[in-house]
Amino acid sequence: MCSYLQMSAGRPEDDDDDDITWGSDELPIENLDSKFRKGLFLIYYKTFFSKCVLFNGKNTFIYMVTLDTTRVVLGTNGGYINANHIKMPVKDEDFAYIACQGPLPTTMGDFWQMVWEQKANVVAMMTQEIEGGKVKCQRYWPDSPGTTEMVDERLQIKLVKDQYLDHFHRHLMNVVVQTDETQLVTHLNYTGWPDHGTPSQPEQLLTFISYMRHVHRSGPIVTHCSAGIGRSGTLICIDVVLGLISKDADFDISDVVRNMRLQRKGMVQTEVLLTNDTFLYLRSTKATAPVIMLPPAPPITRSPPDLDSSIAGVIEEGGCSPETTITIKTVGPFMSAQR
Repeated sequence: MCSYLQMSAGRPEDDDDDDITWGSDELPIENLDSKFRKGLFLIYYKTFFSKCVLFNGKNTFIYMVTLDTTRVVLGTNGGYINANHIKMPVKDEDFAYIACQGPLPTTMGDFWQMVWEQKANVVAMMTQEIEGGKVKCQRYWPDSPGTTEMVDERLQIKLVKDQYLDHFHRHLMNVVVQTDETQLVTHLNYTGWPDHGTPSQPEQLLTFISYMRHVHRSGPIVTHCSAGIGRSGTLICIDVVLGLISKDADFDISDVVRNMRLQRKGMVQTEVLLTNDTFLYLRSTKATAPVIMLPPAPPITRSPPDLDSSIAGVIEEGGCSPETTITIKTVGPFMSAQR
């Protein structure tokens, strides 16, 4: 029934004169290694509601629909967005996230409504707007500081300040609703993840995640890439692992990923992320649990003159004390870290 959609639900119509197309770095299920198509990956997912709204432009990819049990509900009338709550136990507390697809031209208002209603003060964007000639995500924030964009009749977004570092951009924004209430949101865009690949310098990603956790104050951390399962899933997984390590908790990365996949379909796409030079080491090893920690961060080589001292401190120190630093090394085709 859905074959004629050709993976295009929710995307703008193709323009023959435009070489830019909509696409995703996320692999279809049939392209994944067989051992991951069994067991962990192919659990029976209840996605009835999101399939019902497949034709209204809310889902970018027909194979990536939300689980009904954890989907983010907009407003009081059960509004839909392709996003799931992810709650991860980290010893004595829960880390809360929302993993979602990149906003479309038709879902920008829904996205910001979600950020407002969930009282989220951090958004982590793990893709670029355009990669490899394909649109991965609609730009959903103003171009320059001091400018305001009316997303729809419900709310407007004002860019207060932006800052550009070597491997991520920081945008400080005010979300303003009809009642003139405002909410300050830190938007972090990681730029060091190549299209169809893995980060060339994992320590930069770890620094990014450390800063993300440092500025988090309220609500779940909202993260997205294009489909909201590959790079976003990896971000969540590493953040959880860092939290577990900081609490000296025993853990199994397989269990972490399994828990994530029970809350959003296809989280951490193995064929994309667990390849040569990848920093995630997905294996059940409770006795010697693989760990990933923040190494000393590289020096800042380019930054705006008004860089906040709090940001500089986190980046320069790597977000953790020297005694907790662990060196990342290659182990076979993957990367893990050891004390």
